[in-house]
Amino acid sequence: MTKTTSTNTDSSTLDENNFLGLIGDKKWDKSTITYEFSDNKIPWDKWEKDAVIRALDIWKNYINITFSDDTSSGIDFQFHKVSNNENIFPRVDTARMQFPSIFQSDAWFNIDFDVWTDDNMDIGQSGLTTILHEIGHGLGLAHPHDNGNGSEIFAGVVEITDGLYSLGKQ
Repeated sequence: MTKTTSTNTDSSTLDENNFLGLIGDKKWDKSTITYEFSDNKIPWDKWEKDAVIRALDIWKNYINITFSDDTSSGIDFQFHKVSNNENIFPRVDTARMQFPSIFQSDAWFNIDFDVWTDDNMDIGQSGLTTILHEIGHGLGLAHPHDNGNGSEIFAGVVEITDGLYSLGKQ
């Protein structure tokens, strides 16, 4: 069983941009995160696995953590593919990943999402960016505009229109 810990960030200790406000209440209490690709409904192609592993490698370059596909001691991240043709829960329009928990963080990627293609998985492209974004949630990071995982709202974030946010300008 994976252990997680809670952290409460005192806003008086945050830097002027409140970057620490993106860190939620739960985080992994370990230095190695295990992962596996679920083939329960839709098998993973090699290019898809390579894209997820590339995203994990990018995260590894910025934080003090290792990712391993050796799941003999349990699974922390489990990656799933879903399709609009399936009647699944939770409903996934693009992608979704759970915050850390005592069990595991599941990620779902909708293969019908228009950026889920082999040629969209390079640095700066939407497919890889989506994977990086979702892994951030699995590591405990929230959006800057909401209180996901018990985080603070990022200082200066304003809603421009319904569901569209900006930093400091409307």
